[in-house]
Amino acid sequence: MMSRAYIIMILITGIFSMNSCKELYYPEIDPPAKIITVEGLITDEPGPYFVRLSYTSVYFSEKLPEPVNDANVYVTGNNGDIYMFTRSSRPGEYRSPSMLRGEVGNTYVLHIQTPEGDEYRSAPQTILPHHGIRELLADTSYRTRTRISNSGRLIIEEISGVNATLIVDENRKSQANIRFRSDVKVLYTYEGGSFLEPVRYYCWKELRRFEGLDNINLPATSNRPGDVSNNVVAFMPFDKTEYRLDLYDVLRSLLIRVTLYTINNDTYNYYLNINKQLTSDETVFAPIPSQIDGNIISVSDPERFATGFFEASSVTSSAFIMRSPPHRSNIFFEATDIYDDIPAAGCYVNEMPPFWNN
Repeated sequence: MMSRAYIIMILITGIFSMNSCKELYYPEIDPPAKIITVEGLITDEPGPYFVRLSYTSVYFSEKLPEPVNDANVYVTGNNGDIYMFTRSSRPGEYRSPSMLRGEVGNTYVLHIQTPEGDEYRSAPQTILPHHGIRELLADTSYRTRTRISNSGRLIIEEISGVNATLIVDENRKSQANIRFRSDVKVLYTYEGGSFLEPVRYYCWKELRRFEGLDNINLPATSNRPGDVSNNVVAFMPFDKTEYRLDLYDVLRSLLIRVTLYTINNDTYNYYLNINKQLTSDETVFAPIPSQIDGNIISVSDPERFATGFFEASSVTSSAFIMRSPPHRSNIFFEATDIYDDIPAAGCYVNEMPPFWNN
C-alpha cells in the first residue's frame, strides 16, 4: 500500500507537469467593419433640427467615435418636398434649412449618402397630434441613493423632496405614447459686501442633466403602454446642495419646464428597449444584452448594418414654479410663463431681477 507522502508527491509532480504545458493563446480577431450611427430629430416646433452621424468604435477602444463628415443629408416629406441639411460647426453634425418645420399628420424620411458612396435611409416617420399639459402636481416623497464614502464603504441614504407628476389632457380618443424632458432653473440669494455696506445678490442658474431630463411612459411606472397619465417627470430634493448651491446660498425658488413629445410606436419601442437594458437587474428573466434595433437601413447594400434612430414627433411644453410654504407643507406647482425669459445664468446686485417671481 502506497504511503500518504508518496501520493502527495505524485500529485504535486502532476500539477507542475500540467502547468509546464500551459500555453496562452491569443486569437487574432479582425476588427469589425465601421457601422454608421445616426441620431436625428424633427418636430412641429420651429427649427433648426440636427442630424448627427458617426462610426462606431471598437469595444474597449479609447478613441472617440469617428464623425462622418462631408455626407449628403436630406429629409423628404410625403408632399414631395426635399430639405437639404448643411454641415454645422461641430464634426459629424448637420443642420436643417430654415424652411423645414414638421407638421402634424405628415410623414418624413431621412436620407444619407456618405463620402464613400454608401446610402442609408430611415423608415417613414409620421408626426402624431400632440397632447396638452394640464398641470404639474407636487407630492412629498423620497428616493434611495447609494454612494461610496471616502473610505470605500457603500452608503445607502434617503433623499427627501417632491415628485413632480405631469397630468396630460385626455382629450384624444386613442391612446398614445410619450416621452418628456425636464429643464430646471434655480433662483437663490446670498449676502456679500461688508458689515457697513452689505450687498445682496439675486442669482439664478439652469441645471444640466438634472433628475428626470429624459424619460418615457413605461409599464415600470405603473402605467400601461399608451397610458399617458401620472408621469413623474422630476424629483426636486429639499437639500439645497443637490442644486450645487454653497453653504451661504439661500434657495428661493425652483422653476421647471416640461417638454412633452408625442411619439409613434416605432419611437416608443426604440426607447422601451433601451430602457429595458439600462434597468436590467441581471436576474434570470432580465433581458439579454443585444443590439438595439433602430429605424435606419442601408439602401446600397442590404447586408450592411446601421444603427441609430430618426424621430419625428409633436411637442408641447409648459413651465411651473414650485411654491414651498413654511415647514414644507402644502407644496404645489403654479403655472408660469417666465422660464424662457430668464437667461441660463446670472446675478443682480441689490436689485430683484424683473423676471423674479415671488
